[in-house]
Amino acid sequence: MDCPLCKQPVGFLQGVIGLAPSGVPLVKRSSEKAAEWAASQAVAAGGTLQGYLSSAAAGMQYAGYWSAQEIQQADVNEQAKRQGP
Repeated sequence: MDCPLCKQPVGFLQGVIGLAPSGVPLVKRSSEKAAEWAASQAVAAGGTLQGYLSSAAAGMQYAGYWSAQEIQQADVNEQAKRQGP
């Protein structure tokens, strides 16, 4: 995956975050997965990705990572999933 701060490839090996091995494809973090996480884990920030990014100190590192449109769409999609058919 890419680092949310520097956008460089990082790896996770035996519990340690560090440089990714060369040749490994770079994968951007998913706004959809982030919104899913926020809905259940960032309740104090309103349970939305937007709320988490704008109010939680830990979320500030991701504040400029996704576009406003990506964040909004991810929150809309997550809300629709939780409401069901």
